[in-house]
Order: sequence, then C-alpha cells, then structure tokens
Amino acid sequence: MKHLTIALYLALTLQGNNVFASEVYTWKDKNGQVHYSDRAPADVDAKLIRSAAPNIAGSSSADISKAERAFKERQAKQGDAEKKNAEQAARKASKDEACSNLRNRIALFEQGGRIATHEGGERVLLSDEQIASELSKMKAQLDKDCR
Repeated sequence: MKHLTIALYLALTLQGNNVFASEVYTWKDKNGQVHYSDRAPADVDAKLIRSAAPNIAGSSSADISKAERAFKERQAKQGDAEKKNAEQAARKASKDEACSNLRNRIALFEQGGRIATHEGGERVLLSDEQIASELSKMKAQLDKDCR
C-alpha cells in the first residue's frame, strides 16, 4: 500500500504540471450539450476559456526582475507586519503585567494592614488617610489603563 501511495503521488506530481498548464476549450454540440476539452475540435467553433500557464523559461529578464521585485516587496511587507505584531504582543504583555501588579497592590492595600514605605532608609508607616488616598489613585489608574 505504501508503494502504491508513493507511485500515485509521483504520477500526480509529474502529470500535474501538464494538467494545470494546458489550455481549456468549450463548445456546444448540435444537441446543445456543453463540452470541455484540452483540444479544440476541427469541425466546431470552440472558445478558449483558459490559456496555458506562462512559460517562465521563455520570459524576458525584465519580466523576471519585475516578478522578483514584487516578491521582495511582498516579503518586506510580511516582515513589517510580523514585526508590528511582535511589538503589539510585547506591549500587551507589558501592560498586562503592569495591570496585574496594580491589582495585587490594590488587594494589599484593601487588606487593611499597615503599609510602610522606606524614605531615606527609614521605615515609615502610612496613615489611614494616606492609604485611602493611594488606594483611590491606584483604582483610578486601574480604571483608566486596565479595562
């Protein structure tokens, strides 16, 4: 079975280029039935509906360089988009971390313990008014920055 699959794959791969590169003609017979073929019959007026794929080997160097420039432009745009997405992800991660830290600090203040700060190497306890003021500032910042 494995050998049959490989043989079928190779046959389709090798044949696939010819199938997709061929021309397709359509015509109606005397009964009104529509026909499609890769060859136009001699006795019927057939319309070409798909022409052969362009021959890259026969293309001019100007056509090839134009295609290369277009490819490089697409690559540059894709690189720019990926860079922009990475920067946005980094900003979002930074913002999420800051918001998490702010929520943790608010939770600490709301627990009701004495909050100390260090000023000049000395430990200073915040008063209830200072704690309430800091808590309101942090909640306002949370509402503003972390929705």
